[in-house]
Amino acid sequence: PYTTLFRSPEEVALEFEGGGISHGELNRRANRLARFLGERGAGIEDPIAICLGRHPEAVVSIMAVLKAGAAFLPLDPRLPPARLARMIEGARPKLVLVWGDGGPDLAPGETEVVDLARLSAEIARLPSDNLPALATLGNAAYAMYTSGSTGVPKAAVLTHGALLNHTLGASRAYRITRGDRRLQFASPGSDMFVAEVFNYLCNGATLVFCPETRGVSVAEFLRVLEELQISVTGVPSSWWNEWVAAISDGAWIPPPALRAVIVGMERVN
Repeated sequence: PYTTLFRSPEEVALEFEGGGISHGELNRRANRLARFLGERGAGIEDPIAICLGRHPEAVVSIMAVLKAGAAFLPLDPRLPPARLARMIEGARPKLVLVWGDGGPDLAPGETEVVDLARLSAEIARLPSDNLPALATLGNAAYAMYTSGSTGVPKAAVLTHGALLNHTLGASRAYRITRGDRRLQFASPGSDMFVAEVFNYLCNGATLVFCPETRGVSVAEFLRVLEELQISVTGVPSSWWNEWVAAISDGAWIPPPALRAVIVGMERVN
């Protein structure tokens, strides 16, 4: 399905400070990178670690890994290097994708670290047409590490079929359309990041990368929602509880464009 998921090729898929990438261009860039990964030996169910942070190229990389038939392992480069190294040692990915000097010292041993920024010109010369579908619904699509709150973090493997079912179910539940603008601010090493990518791009919507949100007040976050004309966002339950209190007191009026808030992580009071 990753060769045909872009329903609005000329509309914006990824929006970020200073620019944007259309659905069609995202597909073409993913096709080029998929061919590059294939040349580096990526094949069916081979794990490919993506350690690019909250970066548009992380989305391009996810699509490219799937188009190559491999399975992606999203990692947050902000994690302590020792923890990242343990994750990589446990998953044994064939490649680790990073971007420029922002890539941490992963001590990969025999694992090849690929700097996509340095190789961007080489990758851009590859063909951009769609590749044949390589993986089946039963093949691994990605692996996601648990938080490790109850012990050592473990990698859970999800299939293409599971990813497809979740995407279709979420699309119906949240009534996602090509006119939606979803705020992207989840950690790139979380399942929420994966949901943000597939649930919205598969429906022709726009994924809007917002500035860093750590340490930002709720009032500032609400200002960002209004400024970026966000229609759907996710928030932790602690923020939602604060929002509800503010609405009850008449201290906050939701932005006109905001139609849905998805609350997670903890039970809502």
